[in-house]
Amino acid sequence: MNKNTKYTLHALVLGALVATTGLTAANTTSTAATANTVPSTARAATQSAHADATTDKSAITNAKSPLPSVATNSQTALETRESRTESNPQRPTNNDLSTGTQTTVVNKQLPVGGPANIQNVRPYIFSDVPSDFWAANSISTVTRANLMKGYSDGTFRPNQPMTREEVASLFNNITNDGQAAFLSSKFKDITSDRWSALAIESVARKNIISGYGDDTYKPEKYMSRQEFAVVADNYIHYLGYTTEDPTVLDTVAYGDQKFVAPWAQDAVRELAYLGFTNYAPGTLFNPEKYITRAEAAEITYRMTQTEQALAFHNTLFRQQVENKTVRIIDNALNYGNDFTKFRNDGALFWEAGQLYASLTDQKKVDLVAKAIADAHDLQLDKTVVVSKGKLTQAQLEDYQSDAIALYQEKEPKGKIISIYPNTDTSALIITVDSIQKSTMKAFKKKFHDNVFLQLPPEPLTGGSDENIHFPLPQRNTKNKS
Repeated sequence: MNKNTKYTLHALVLGALVATTGLTAANTTSTAATANTVPSTARAATQSAHADATTDKSAITNAKSPLPSVATNSQTALETRESRTESNPQRPTNNDLSTGTQTTVVNKQLPVGGPANIQNVRPYIFSDVPSDFWAANSISTVTRANLMKGYSDGTFRPNQPMTREEVASLFNNITNDGQAAFLSSKFKDITSDRWSALAIESVARKNIISGYGDDTYKPEKYMSRQEFAVVADNYIHYLGYTTEDPTVLDTVAYGDQKFVAPWAQDAVRELAYLGFTNYAPGTLFNPEKYITRAEAAEITYRMTQTEQALAFHNTLFRQQVENKTVRIIDNALNYGNDFTKFRNDGALFWEAGQLYASLTDQKKVDLVAKAIADAHDLQLDKTVVVSKGKLTQAQLEDYQSDAIALYQEKEPKGKIISIYPNTDTSALIITVDSIQKSTMKAFKKKFHDNVFLQLPPEPLTGGSDENIHFPLPQRNTKNKS
């Protein structure tokens, strides 16, 4: 059987984006990015960053007006998920990112805290943000959602750089933890009477933003674009977002990518890949330039209010369901944290918003079904279907490999649109853009009723081999609780 196929598997089979999250896309003119999963790669040690005084193309904005100039230089504090040496007192400390399952709901009003001189004065309308300002809609939306606020003089100051405490306040608002009692700070330069104290402690505990090796936070230091990208990246991984294909970020390379610090490379690429920052070949990211309030508002808007956000949360929901299901199956069938054994017992795949856990042995079906029910997890109860199937993942993978080779031989100009099993896993269904009678005959002769070719139900408007979704990856549940 032909195993040398270029159609490597990125994830569990996806029939469509999960539609059971209850999320609805906001009206937006932004183009939704494909919500493929991306790696959560650790970042390395800190470096000094110098604010760039000018910019040509903004990767973070759809800038229709010049971005602000910043003349001061500042050593950066890096917000990473990798442990650091503390020999340099200016290096920020860090702990491993904690993985959670909390999901931010799109378009939800969130509570907020802020400095004493920032108030809800003329909410959502600011004297320095005209209607044709490139980020006007984003600023209006995030202030209406109480994620950011304007100043008491009626301005938003969109071109003003963001400080580390302002960024902490922003992400504390996004995580929606509310106002907790302040007991003590892990940072010696954060006192209880500081307006941002609660927010700083909250995001630090979540490993979204870290402090420095000398136990300081430096709240008034400005934050660079690449630092903000790392913070935003830490946030989405705090939600539980995981890597399915570590190679997808290789396709993203800004015109100045080589100037992005090593510790920020993956974060910058990841935000672009998810559509949270602008990206096109040749676009500049300006990594060392300070992030402005307008740019932060734009990224926040994209992460919480747009089709990109909806796609991201659909993917996050799918990952949560998959991971919980894998752990339950692993325990129920005594795999010993080696889920690769499941390949010979059944198949796991998405179809029409349902995650099918198909097993060929009825006793194992009963064990898994009982374990799912005993978990009393509403998310799983509504989404997971445990059933008896005919073919295992290993068998389906063999059929897929041979079917791809045969189709390419018979239809050298044809394209495979998708591959997925039917719900009882008795066959693979392959959707293609062209089928000759001789091809159908060859498939029938070789595969009998185990592989079916079909044309798409509607005229093709696009598509490529990259849309192939089957087979499943070899999952291993080691180090998962």
